[in-house]
Amino acid sequence: MNRDEYLENLRELIDDSGRISEYYLVTTELFNTEFIPKTEMDKSRIEDVYTKLREYFGYDGDEDVSIFEVIITLCLRTAHDIIGDEDPSHWFWLYFENWGMDKLDDENFNVVDFDYLIDRYCRMFKCNRSKNIDIYRAMLLYLSDNFV
Repeated sequence: MNRDEYLENLRELIDDSGRISEYYLVTTELFNTEFIPKTEMDKSRIEDVYTKLREYFGYDGDEDVSIFEVIITLCLRTAHDIIGDEDPSHWFWLYFENWGMDKLDDENFNVVDFDYLIDRYCRMFKCNRSKNIDIYRAMLLYLSDNFV
């Protein structure tokens, strides 16, 4: 499987209602943006990408793990491990909207706004407490603050 096919598989995994067709530019940019761990625990997210996505889809690309892949693995963890659901797409769109990426559909996409959102929400979730914790704990806090 080549890189483009892998990206399409990722898009299909989180496309529950055809919305993904409006966000090809931002999902491509997320896929082309390297995930840089901010804490030691964030390195576990890289391992998740290899075991939950790349192995599953049979993708053996040697490029760095992307932000898009990490987001999808967090959605898989939320759906499967925490909620007990099989569909990660609901969580993808919820998180996507939470950090403002929904404003960057293909008609409105621009790199300046994308870079701003990535810099501002590098932890992915708007949790006041999440500034100095790993991304997985930030996700759990987000779920606790908004769904419990």
